[in-house]
Amino acid sequence: MPAAHADGTDEGTVDHDREAATEHDQPAHRLHLSSILHRHLRARGAYHDAETLHHGALTTARAAGHKAAELDALTCLGQIHQSQGRYEQAAAHHRETLQLARATGHQTAELGALTGLGMVHRMQGRHEQATDHYQHALQLATVTGHQAAELDALTGTFNRRTIDLWLSRSFSEAHRRDQLLSVLFVDIDHFKSINDTHGHAAGDTVLKQVSDVLRRELQATDLLGRYGGEEFVIVLPGRNGDDARQLGERIRAAIELVRLDVEGKAIRLTVSVGVATRLPMETEPAAAVARADQALYAAKRGGRNRVNVAPAVFS
Repeated sequence: MPAAHADGTDEGTVDHDREAATEHDQPAHRLHLSSILHRHLRARGAYHDAETLHHGALTTARAAGHKAAELDALTCLGQIHQSQGRYEQAAAHHRETLQLARATGHQTAELGALTGLGMVHRMQGRHEQATDHYQHALQLATVTGHQAAELDALTGTFNRRTIDLWLSRSFSEAHRRDQLLSVLFVDIDHFKSINDTHGHAAGDTVLKQVSDVLRRELQATDLLGRYGGEEFVIVLPGRNGDDARQLGERIRAAIELVRLDVEGKAIRLTVSVGVATRLPMETEPAAAVARADQALYAAKRGGRNRVNVAPAVFS
């Protein structure tokens, strides 16, 4: 019986698609089958086969003048290199994708290339370039109504999936290099009451305003994501607990100064902040995230509008 893979396909299906993709002469049919086969190969973790296939698809697309297929092949090659840690090659493919997308008016591909370049530059430590690409992606998403896969559509911060990815990468890197790392959870106080009293549009305005304040307080190396609802998470590579606490206090004070006027009604904002620092043995973020979350709720129970630092172990 053929072996099954994560996407529900089996060896027989993969082999059949591989033969079909190479035997058919029609470029469009080959490209379509190549796209299907790529999903099979990615599900199997067969990145070398997928890369070889897409180089062939790229050559076929260019010879046939299929711009959409060329964009697809370039995008997939960039993703493959990025997932394998080959950042220079990934950046080269993302740049090619960006150039072709702009030339052909393909805004979805342009958005993907911009966010891809942002991710690659982050991993390379080129934080200013990463921020520049993310800002362009956010501007394009705002103008076109398209949503970048890595960004929260409302606030322009990283979404939950992406910030979780960066948390894992940051903890692994900090452990490997024996570096400091801290995490902040920031939660908007009485957010449900704001929504109930002033409406969801006012709540959206509050989320945007808070995310803007958070961005202004962060350094280029810091990472900001919306964790869900009214909660944000900040990842601070190279920062100790005291630095993180001081940042939390600056954020708390800056938010407290915000005054929003919604249809003639003033909205006063405050936030509660939980702080946790990576312990020397921690290679994964789960324990530190849990401590930061517990510290946040301790701040809530303590009266809100305050910063609470988690101990190494909660009693």
